[in-house]
Amino acid sequence: MKRCPKCGETYTDETLNFCLEDGEWLVGAAVTDEPPTAVLSGEDATTRPWVPHTDDSTRPASSAEYIVGELKRHKVGVFAGTVFLLAGLIGAGWWISGRVTTKSDPGPPREKKFERLTSGGKVGDEPIVGGTTISPDGKYVVFWTNVGAGKSSIWLRQVLTNSLQRILGPFEGEQNGSTFSRNGEFLYFVSIDKANPQGALFQIPLLGNVPQRRILEWVSSPVTFSPDEKEVAFVREDRSKGESSLVVANADGSGEPRTLATRKLPEFFSNGGPSWSPDGKMIACGADTITASDQSSVVEVSASGGPERVIAQAKWAHIARVLWLHDGSGLVADGWASRSIGTQIWHISYPEGNVRKITNDLNGYGQVSLGLTADGNTIATVQEDFSQPIFAAFPNEDPGRARQISHGKYEGMISLDTTREGGIVYIDSTTEGNEIWIMNGDGSGKKQLTHDQFVKFSARVSPDGRYIAFSSNRSGNPDIWRIDIDGSNLTQITEGDAFDDRPVFSSDGKWIMFESLRSGRSTLWKVAIDGGQPVQLTSKPAGSASISPDGKLIACILFDEKSGSGTALGLLPFDGGEFVKTLDMPATFAGRTNLTWTPDGRAITHVDVKDGYPNIVSRPIDGGPVKQLTNFKERGYAIFNFAWTRDGKQLVYSRGPFTADIVLIKDFR
Repeated sequence: MKRCPKCGETYTDETLNFCLEDGEWLVGAAVTDEPPTAVLSGEDATTRPWVPHTDDSTRPASSAEYIVGELKRHKVGVFAGTVFLLAGLIGAGWWISGRVTTKSDPGPPREKKFERLTSGGKVGDEPIVGGTTISPDGKYVVFWTNVGAGKSSIWLRQVLTNSLQRILGPFEGEQNGSTFSRNGEFLYFVSIDKANPQGALFQIPLLGNVPQRRILEWVSSPVTFSPDEKEVAFVREDRSKGESSLVVANADGSGEPRTLATRKLPEFFSNGGPSWSPDGKMIACGADTITASDQSSVVEVSASGGPERVIAQAKWAHIARVLWLHDGSGLVADGWASRSIGTQIWHISYPEGNVRKITNDLNGYGQVSLGLTADGNTIATVQEDFSQPIFAAFPNEDPGRARQISHGKYEGMISLDTTREGGIVYIDSTTEGNEIWIMNGDGSGKKQLTHDQFVKFSARVSPDGRYIAFSSNRSGNPDIWRIDIDGSNLTQITEGDAFDDRPVFSSDGKWIMFESLRSGRSTLWKVAIDGGQPVQLTSKPAGSASISPDGKLIACILFDEKSGSGTALGLLPFDGGEFVKTLDMPATFAGRTNLTWTPDGRAITHVDVKDGYPNIVSRPIDGGPVKQLTNFKERGYAIFNFAWTRDGKQLVYSRGPFTADIVLIKDFR
C-alpha cells in the first residue's frame, strides 16, 4: 500500500497512481512517505522529478461546479448582507478552484468508513434539506426535511436501532443549522421565518415532546457552546451596515450579547458556524472575502476578544462550518476548493495549520450540516447529489411530453439563454473548467465557445444574436465581459474592484444592465455595450433583474435592507429613478432564480415552490391571478434556470433531482 504525498490517498498499483489533489499521474511512487520518482501530467509522457506544491499564482482559477443553494433555501453559503447577488455565486453560487497551497498534513490517514443512515434523499415525501448534527455520545443524529409551503420538520434518528422520529414540525421556518448541548439532552437550532427574518435560536428537549423555546434573536449561523455550556458563540450579520461579527451571548438568552470581532464587506465571517476550543480560550470560524476567489481561511479569535489569527489558509473559495476536535489537536471544516466536485470536508491540524482532505469524491458534503462526536471519531453530515439537464416544453404542456435536449449532469445549472436562431447558450462545469457552450435547439451541434478555465456566470445573448455577455473573474475580480456569438473578440466591459454580475442586454442592444456592489450593496447599473462609465439605476437593494420586451421597464426583486430577504417584485423605468409599481411576492418564491418577461410583456415569469413542487409561473404586472406554466408534482427536484425561446412559443429550462442523504464518516483521523 502506497500513499500519495500530495493528497494523502492510498494506492495499491505498483506502477501508476493518480493524485486526486492535482489531477496528475504519479509514476513509480515509493511505498513509504518518500516523494514519487516521476510525474506524468496529462498526455505528457516525459518523466521528470516530483516537485512539492508551490503557490501557482500564475495559473488561472477555474470553476469545478455550481453549488446547489436555492432548492434547500436555508441561507447557506456566504454573508449575503447587502450583497444579495452572492447567494447565487458563492453560497449558493459558484465555486472556484485552485491548488491547495497549505502544508500537507503529515502522517497517513486511517482507512475511513462511511455509514449511510438514509437513502433516496427523503423521509416519505419530504426531501432532506440538511441541518444535520450528531449527539456527543454518537447515539442520535438530527436532520431537517422540507414539508413544502415554507414549512420544515426536524427528525431524530437513533443510530443503533435505526428508529426514526419526528421531534418537531411541520412548522414555518427554514433551517440554518443545529447544535446539540454538550450533555446531549437538548437541541439548539437556528430557524428563519417571517417572524424571525434575521434568524433566531430555539431550544427543544431531545425527548419529551415539549414545545420549542426561543432563546436569542438575530442569530445568523449555528451556535457553538463554551466548555462550561454557560455561553454560546455565533455569527451575526448586519446587512444594513455590510458587517458580520463573532458574537458571544449567555446560553439562556439573558443579558446583552458581546461582540468579539467584526468584519466589514468585502470581508466577512462565514455563517456556516464557529466553534469554541476545548480549553475555552479561542473561537474558530471561517473567514471569507468577496474580492478574491481563493483566499478563504479558518481564523481564531480570543474568547475575550481581540485580533484574528489565521489558523489555515488554502486555495479555498469558501469555508462553511468549523468544528474543533475534543483534544484540541485540530479542526474539521467543510468548504469548496480545487479539484473538488461538491463541498468537501477537511482536517486541519492545530496549531500548525496543516490541511488534509477527509472526503474527495464526486459528491458534495456538509455546509452547515456537520456534526462531530465528543471523542472526535465520527462525523455526521449530508452527502449530496444532483443533476440539471436541459428540457423544452410548451406552456401548460403535460410534463411527460417535455423534450429532453441535453443529458449532461450540470449543463443547465449555472446559466441558460436562447438565441434568435433557435439555439441555446449555456455554461457547463467540470473539474477542468467553467465554460460557455452553444448548441442547436434539439441538442445537436454542441460547440464550446470559451476555453480559459476562468469562472463564468450568467451568460446572456443580445437581442440581435451577435453577442454574449457574462460575468467572469478573468481580471481577478468579477466583471462583465462580452464575446461574439462564435466565441471570438473577447472584450472587458466593466473593471475595478467592485463585484459585477448578472448582465442583461437592453431591448435595443445598446446597453448591458447588471448587478453590482459599487455602492456598497447590491444595486442595479447599466453600461454601454462597448464599455464606459457605468450608470446607477437605483439605490435600493435589488437583484434578479429583467428588461421588458419594449425596453421601457425593469422587473427586479427588492430586498429588505435589514433581513436581506426578497420582499417584493419591483418595476423600475429603464432610465432609473423611482419604482412605478411593486407587487408582493409569496413566501414560496424561489429566491435567486431568474425573472423573465413573458413575450407579450404583460407578465413576469419566475419559479415558485408552492406545496414544495418547483414550477414556472406567470405573474401579471397588472396584479391579475398568477398562472402556472408547468405542472410538476415531484418533490426533491429543482428548476435552476429557464428562458423563453425567441419566438415566444416554448420554455427552455434546466430541471433535475437533488438528493441529500445522512451519512456518518468514521476513522477519518
